[in-house]
Amino acid sequence: MKENMKNRKTKGRAATRGASPAMTSGPNRPGPGMNEVMRTLRGREYFLRLVADNVRDAIWVLDIRNLCYIYANSYSEEIFGIPPERYIGSPVGINMDAKTRREARRIIADELANDHLRDPGRSLLFVGMETEKRQGRGVWTETKASFVRDDSGKPVAILGVTRDITERKRMEEALRERYEFENLVTAIATRFINIPSDEIDGGIRHALRMIGAFARVDRCHIVLFSDDMRTITGAYEWRARGIAPGMGALKGASARPLRWLLGRHARFETVHVPRVDDLPVQARGFRCFVGGMEAKSLVSVPLVLSGRLIGFFGFDSVREYKSWSDDIIALLRIVGEIFVNLFERRKADQELSLYRRIVAHTKDQMVFADSSMVVRAANEEFIRAFDLRKEDAVGRPLAELFGSGWSDEVFGLSFQSCLSGGEIFFEQLCEYPVPGLRYMEISMYPFRGARGREVEGVIINLRDITERLKVEGTVLAAAQRERQRIGMDLHDGVSHNLLGVAIRCRLLYARLKERSIGEEEEALAVENGINRAIQDVRTLARGLLPLVGEKENFRALLEEMAREMKERYSIDCVIAAPRSFQIDDATVSTQLYYIISEALANVVKHAGARRVVITFHRRKDLLALEVSDDGAGMSAGTRESAGLGLSLMKHRARLIGGTLSVRKGRGGGTEVACKFRLKGPGGYEQKGGGKNKRAQGGQDPGG
Repeated sequence: MKENMKNRKTKGRAATRGASPAMTSGPNRPGPGMNEVMRTLRGREYFLRLVADNVRDAIWVLDIRNLCYIYANSYSEEIFGIPPERYIGSPVGINMDAKTRREARRIIADELANDHLRDPGRSLLFVGMETEKRQGRGVWTETKASFVRDDSGKPVAILGVTRDITERKRMEEALRERYEFENLVTAIATRFINIPSDEIDGGIRHALRMIGAFARVDRCHIVLFSDDMRTITGAYEWRARGIAPGMGALKGASARPLRWLLGRHARFETVHVPRVDDLPVQARGFRCFVGGMEAKSLVSVPLVLSGRLIGFFGFDSVREYKSWSDDIIALLRIVGEIFVNLFERRKADQELSLYRRIVAHTKDQMVFADSSMVVRAANEEFIRAFDLRKEDAVGRPLAELFGSGWSDEVFGLSFQSCLSGGEIFFEQLCEYPVPGLRYMEISMYPFRGARGREVEGVIINLRDITERLKVEGTVLAAAQRERQRIGMDLHDGVSHNLLGVAIRCRLLYARLKERSIGEEEEALAVENGINRAIQDVRTLARGLLPLVGEKENFRALLEEMAREMKERYSIDCVIAAPRSFQIDDATVSTQLYYIISEALANVVKHAGARRVVITFHRRKDLLALEVSDDGAGMSAGTRESAGLGLSLMKHRARLIGGTLSVRKGRGGGTEVACKFRLKGPGGYEQKGGGKNKRAQGGQDPGG
């Protein structure tokens, strides 16, 4: 019970003229002074009664001499259930409990004892919970009282007005409760803002204890379910002293007893049950389950993550039947959303922790850049390769970190394509501050936000394949040496032997013709067949051992391949390059020769083309080779059958610091593209150019 006493000034002074301070004996009889008060009031009695009986306040007069009521209007019965006739002659506090009555008497005694020190025109305000009830209802009242004084100013009575403020107090209490609950929600949300993942469970239990104590319930709980809603995968519970475990003991159990509740929550409905006994028939199983926990009342709100029910949060009462206001239930939903965000963050943190462990043990260089191409995260391998500190990498533009040699591939259409949702893969010769020139396999993936919708940046993975390429180069060099040996054997051995046989056939033809045997034409046919075989062997030897390094030899080889395509396969082969175009580096020209040869072989075997174009684009020291045809294109089956040839072509492109791709041609058919710099890591160069120790590859020289 809350009581408040304070002084307020009034505009007028309540006093009765002509009153005498003399009093007669007897506890309940008025003295001469009160007779004058009564005579004065009686003159206005009709008017006063009319007013007093029609206001919605209890008006009363208290005799100071004996602290007994001498007047009470009819509304006193409306407030306290006590008729006016019972008030007259009754002592002060008839409508109060003992504690409130003692406090009222103390206040009156204090005011009388100190009246000469205080403002005589003051009024008294008393707020208290009256224990006298009407129809079993507790009543909050607010009483305003003033002294009635005689001519000398001495108090002879107290005139009081008591107002029923029960509804106002209930509204104030509801507002106070809401305010406190909002503060509680704020405290919980603040606590969880930066809480580490491994402390979330403890934080949830603490929050349940705070909520349960505030709501004055017996149990407060959270229950989580498996994706198929058949099993309880997690449970948290706080319970008051003396209350048996309930939901908290359900982890790992079947969710079948909760089927009715889950059905309601699956429709995202809040379940408020003031009396468990009043649950519908279809909730029989749930009622039995709750009855086993001895719960009388409960409220439960669904926990929803990304449109999917993951569990519920609520509390129940065991000792008494309870009902909760809509405001409390609404705030309960807000707390439920806080818990959902926690579970979502913990799941993300667990996944992130797993990814971090994977990234920490990978030898790949990984970097994440946002949509503005600013670095937001990088692993240790990336930091080490670029000779940076972590704080120097994060927050810097990609172009500033990588340098201009990377820009065309990494920061151009590839990055924008990733932001549009595509995945990009390519290879590139790159120069690092620490390891120097390295051949990198680069993968770029779009990074989507928590909801999996908008692309927020690009994850770039760089894998160093330099050592692998060295091994591949060693194998390829061994294969090349073997090809050269076979080519030389064919050219210098088999070809010469066949030539000897052809000469003997010519001699045999001459002898047979001299003798007129008639079989000389057979010998001539054998000679012609051997000559054709010699030509085939020489062509094969030339393919295995191209003659490079001499002036205009590479151009001559291209023209010879073009003639052979026309003569042997009836396919027009066009060389789209200036007449002065020439590559003098033997390594480059040899690898390009084999790339073109393999591409033409694939055209013959798979394309069904009538025309093929060999094009060279050049820009400064950048060169791009394209072999395009007008055939049917390469199907999946064709790619498998040509897989070894394509792999060898890629290896040869890498050996000269370039990349090779096979794609559908712009006008149909197939296009093989090899891009590289004429100045490579080995120092080879275009005729007339200077040596360059720094090499960066991957740009399209054709622009």
